[in-house]
Amino acid sequence: MRRTPLTAALMFLALVGCQYDSDFSEEDLGSVELASIGGSSANGEAHYDAVAAITISRPKRNSMSREDVRCTGVLVEERTVLTSASCLSRNVEAEIDPQRPDTEQYLDAASVYVQFGSSVSGTMEYALDSTFDQGPNTHKGVTLHRYYEFDGGGLNDIALLRLAESPGITPATVHKEDLDKATLESMSTPLELVGYGKDDDNGDTAVFTVRTVVAPVITKVNFSDIAAGDALVNTCHADRGGPGFLDFNGSVEVVSVTGSVNDNDQCDKIVNRQRVDRYAAQFLIPYIARFEEPCMGADCDDCDYDGFCEEACPTRDFDCELGAFAGDACESNGECEQGGHCIEATDDPTNTYCAIPCDTDDVSGCPASMVCSPTDPDGDDPTTGECIYDGISPGSQGAGCTTPGDCRSGFCESLFCANPCDIADANACDAAGGFLCLPASTDGAVNVCRLDVDTNGGGFCGVSAASWAGASGSGTRTTFLSCLGLLFLVGLFRRRRQA
Repeated sequence: MRRTPLTAALMFLALVGCQYDSDFSEEDLGSVELASIGGSSANGEAHYDAVAAITISRPKRNSMSREDVRCTGVLVEERTVLTSASCLSRNVEAEIDPQRPDTEQYLDAASVYVQFGSSVSGTMEYALDSTFDQGPNTHKGVTLHRYYEFDGGGLNDIALLRLAESPGITPATVHKEDLDKATLESMSTPLELVGYGKDDDNGDTAVFTVRTVVAPVITKVNFSDIAAGDALVNTCHADRGGPGFLDFNGSVEVVSVTGSVNDNDQCDKIVNRQRVDRYAAQFLIPYIARFEEPCMGADCDDCDYDGFCEEACPTRDFDCELGAFAGDACESNGECEQGGHCIEATDDPTNTYCAIPCDTDDVSGCPASMVCSPTDPDGDDPTTGECIYDGISPGSQGAGCTTPGDCRSGFCESLFCANPCDIADANACDAAGGFLCLPASTDGAVNVCRLDVDTNGGGFCGVSAASWAGASGSGTRTTFLSCLGLLFLVGLFRRRRQA
């Protein structure tokens, strides 16, 4: 008896399905009419053959029982399949959960397998390489993206599967260069999406169909994803993890991975598909390079994604445990994740933090507290930048605070961070900004740069709770509110001055 086959077929990065099928049988596979919305049979092109169907027996949520789900993927190296991390995340969680009595069973040949073909019924099943466990985010042949979060709302939703043997199929080509957003949007470029999805209002009953291709136009290219698909042309259940292909002057390459359709959603929505180029340099290419010819002499680099952690790298080595993210404090480049490096804050050289690459045309590439500053505004690509703190950096002198823990100095005075100062130095503090070198309200033995107001030792204008509550007139309250107004104006002036 053969077990319920797997599905998946596609390219590099276009995802959508993975749904439970309680009534799935061998006869159903490949017998259903073309099910993707507006799709056609995906045959006759070499890159179609690299698309794979993935079958997964995963643990149900909050339960020890299982359910079968189906996804799509694409072969990108002789034995490496690109797919969606969310397809495999429950299995990985169960595999590393010491509380589960059967943890060794979630990434074995009976739980995850891959098949290729226009209809995968009766085709060979390829299991994971259960001996491959290289790096902190790899488990028995499954490598989830380093920044994928199990409940992260779909961010970094890509994964790589290492097969136990080669299927003997030519891998698809991964697009490695940055996509030209303006060109793609202005041309209404069609994105060729391949998979085995089923058009079914209820994702819980989705089954594999024959391998299908749909080609919706690209409507938007964001920093990390591509929007394509609507009620007339779209992927559907079981297409999650499937690739999106574009033709670059005759070279068809994977540019996206499709996201998921919720279990009971109809397949008529615009689906955001994760951009492969955003993950190529820091994830896909280094991963694939591990299986190529060993490096020789000067070609070897300890910072490569090779299973060994090297701390002294230009950016964080993916073989190391998670380091510092954008805006986090750092001491060296090798601590910074997301391809970042360690820089000094413009307002305080003692404050060093991680800056990461960004696109000046898309503010979503940086945390809300940072800006994307052009690194070469007059060069070939003025949109290239890095996320930095503009003006006062968090925790530095003059930054807003409510508790001492908000400040690197440990002093929060009048709602602003205050650095220790030398009272004999006339230029120790920013007098023009309203800061003077005065004794700290919490430690009179230490002088700090703070506003010349009474803070009663706590980072707020000085009116005690007792005097506030017991004041017979409005004078005390008026003084308190006036002080808050003063602080607001000083802060506003300070920020404008720093701009």
